[in-house]
Amino acid sequence: MRNNYEWRLIQFAIIFLRIALAAGFLTAVSDRFGLWGPPGTTNVAWGDFGHFLACAAKLNPELPPSWIPAVSWTVTLAETTFAITLILGFRIRLFALLSGLLPAVMLMLVTAPLAFAQDKKNEEKKEQGQKSEAKRRSL
Repeated sequence: MRNNYEWRLIQFAIIFLRIALAAGFLTAVSDRFGLWGPPGTTNVAWGDFGHFLACAAKLNPELPPSWIPAVSWTVTLAETTFAITLILGFRIRLFALLSGLLPAVMLMLVTAPLAFAQDKKNEEKKEQGQKSEAKRRSL
């Protein structure tokens, strides 16, 4: 059984991690709405929602362009909801889990097309090498 000091330290760590995760989400969301400055300012990733949409479209080329605004707003709403619930302490386990899954899913959705594109490039290079080798042998 834990003593009182250990229990308070664990409680402090849990609260600190909840606030840190919520701050990360709120920082990203506030950047999308220009609260950190206009686009092009130092340490500003997007600066407005239009630049965020353009970045989302670039990172998700497999999605139809008409889906980009809906996906972007959904992610923004999810991040805002997760941040608020973590700060308020509402259903902590559920929203902590969802807060971990959201970036993981976003990472997989962004990197999977890049990996497939790299595989396709490698296959094309291999085919070109085989063609040039066959051409060289025929001479």
